[in-house]
Amino acid sequence: MILADTLGIFADAAFSNPSEAGTIGAWIGIYAFAFQIYFDFSGYTDMALGCATLLGYDLPENFRQPYAAWSVTDFWRRWHITLSTWLRDYLYIPLGGSRSPGLGVYRNLMITMLLGGLWHGAAWNFLIWGGLQGALLCLERAFNIRGHEASFHSLSPSRRTLIRCAVFNLIVFTWIPFRSPSVDGALSLIAAMFNAYGAGQLVAGHIMALGIVAWAWVWQVRDNDKDLRAGLFAIPTAMKYALYGLTLMSIAVFSSQGSVPFIYFQF
Repeated sequence: MILADTLGIFADAAFSNPSEAGTIGAWIGIYAFAFQIYFDFSGYTDMALGCATLLGYDLPENFRQPYAAWSVTDFWRRWHITLSTWLRDYLYIPLGGSRSPGLGVYRNLMITMLLGGLWHGAAWNFLIWGGLQGALLCLERAFNIRGHEASFHSLSPSRRTLIRCAVFNLIVFTWIPFRSPSVDGALSLIAAMFNAYGAGQLVAGHIMALGIVAWAWVWQVRDNDKDLRAGLFAIPTAMKYALYGLTLMSIAVFSSQGSVPFIYFQF
């Protein structure tokens, strides 16, 4: 409610009227949407996991720092894990998976991701999004850069950060057709992003949105395996409950501005 809905204001402005948003608003809008959909989808998934745990059920993890991925293949090991696992087990492997000879494995990847796009809706923009994901996966397989964890972590910290930054920006651009209402809308947004004569104005809200995006990405890519929940329980009790109170008050303030439906409820 605090992060996703705040970023959604800037994403909606960019995607609903790209020409009015201007170049600055268009660029901020696509990065805002990248984290809007993550905070929104991961947030309500976490609530489902928590409620299930209270009732004695252990549901599988669905997100694992997806924007810290070092390849598109690795991204799909981290993003919407239950869907990507289902696509792998019930589409990709039955089609032949990586065992298919010759170009068969690339055909299987494209079919799987195209159908994954259509799962979100019978529209060209979702088909294009699935096609882009499939093409990137095929390119990574062709050039043997599919995100082997051991080789990645053998690189220097600066190189790891650069690779993660490149993959993150690639994923952000693939979100454009996914979020756009139509193919024409996606093309209009891209045109606005590269329109040197319609930059628009940088306002305080844009800076806030960029701050949230930057903080969220750095938090994801930090090389730290420390359990956040264990760290929270370790702080003094008074500070812990002060943090709970501050969180609840923030939620109350932001929820008073109106209810925003979860993005994935439409799929």
